[in-house]
Amino acid sequence: MTKIEDTTWENVLNQISGDLVPSKFNILDNQIYDLTYELIKEIPKVFHVKLYVNDAYKNLFESLEKEFIFAFMGNLGCDDLIFEINEKMIKNECKYEQKGRLMKLGLHLQSRHLAEIEGRAEQIKKSREKARQWKENIENHKKVEEGYIYILSNKELGRTYKIGFVRENVLKRAKALKYETGLEKDFVIKKIWKTKNPYEVEQKIFESLQMQKNEKGEYDSSYGKCYRISKFLNGKTFNEFVQGASLKFFCERIERFIQH
Repeated sequence: MTKIEDTTWENVLNQISGDLVPSKFNILDNQIYDLTYELIKEIPKVFHVKLYVNDAYKNLFESLEKEFIFAFMGNLGCDDLIFEINEKMIKNECKYEQKGRLMKLGLHLQSRHLAEIEGRAEQIKKSREKARQWKENIENHKKVEEGYIYILSNKELGRTYKIGFVRENVLKRAKALKYETGLEKDFVIKKIWKTKNPYEVEQKIFESLQMQKNEKGEYDSSYGKCYRISKFLNGKTFNEFVQGASLKFFCERIERFIQH
């Protein structure tokens, strides 16, 4: 059984020390007494790593076992690893003084995990902000007392139509949709209706065109066909499209809800 030389250990520490994010677990630095490792098999290369820690912190170290294994395998360049966490330090085995650097080595992957967690937290923050803005937009839409319901077509979408509402300028909205969807063809205005409470009217139209729910609150195709669809265009999802019937059918459905 070949013992790894101290110089190799120094090289491993020096190699990784400059690449690590400062650990958030500095409280554990002084809880590591020692770390030893041996090469127990050449092909495939297998190491036996022993970590000696304060017994009061053993459970915490064990909870990070996978992170330790991943870090050591990557930095020792081995195919497999036998990893032990021991409560007591064996006399005459403590040869290394770099406690803080040992901790950084063992928590190399954990530091990466923390960065990922922080990234996810930022995504959650952005999602919540987006939801807040969406809710604010809905509240503003509800305050619109009068506006226009429109139905648009686009040659690139076949017999699929876009339904929506605006406060004033439908043509401006049609041009904006071309940019938002990334389509080459223009959206064509098929028909416009002036109505009171346009947001409320729009929602009732979509409710009548989507799949209906049964008495259990579940969507049930036996209650009628679903005409409302979503389109993923230009990296965005648009939920206001309809298809599966004629333009006349959709116009007649819209006219049921117009408020004069």
